[in-house]
Amino acid sequence: MVEASCSIAGGEMEAGVEFLPPLPPLPPLLIRAVLPFPLPLR
Repeated sequence: MVEASCSIAGGEMEAGVEFLPPLPPLPPLLIRAVLPFPLPLR
């Protein structure tokens, strides 16, 4: 049971690392496009 938990945690961490690289280039564009929207919406 403990081994299964470790395996699941390891898989989640690996997936997070893989998702991080492709995110950096998007955040700046998304943040700039989303910033003007959230302010008026709220």
